[in-house]
Amino acid sequence: MVSEAVALHGFTAATVMTPEAGTAFGPVAAVPALTGTVTAAECLFVSVLRLSGADADEPAPPAVRVTVRRSAAGHRLVVHRPGGDRREAVIRAGAVAVTAGDS
Repeated sequence: MVSEAVALHGFTAATVMTPEAGTAFGPVAAVPALTGTVTAAECLFVSVLRLSGADADEPAPPAVRVTVRRSAAGHRLVVHRPGGDRREAVIRAGAVAVTAGDS
């Protein structure tokens, strides 16, 4: 089993944690962890997480690119996926609106 965490926005460090007693999946585990620092009343942290039942030798999926802009409406997040597809979200206190963007 492979787990992966990729920091895309706001995080300052990545590490791997190794629980002393393992997990429900086995006696030895490596768990990805991301950390960041809250620097204002509102902070945005964005990551991509993947959990796969395949071997560790399986190639990683194609990378995504993220752009984030702060506006009066909230944080505008655009995820650009391989092949030109993209999704947009406006994130503000108490609400998230997601739309399919133009390619």
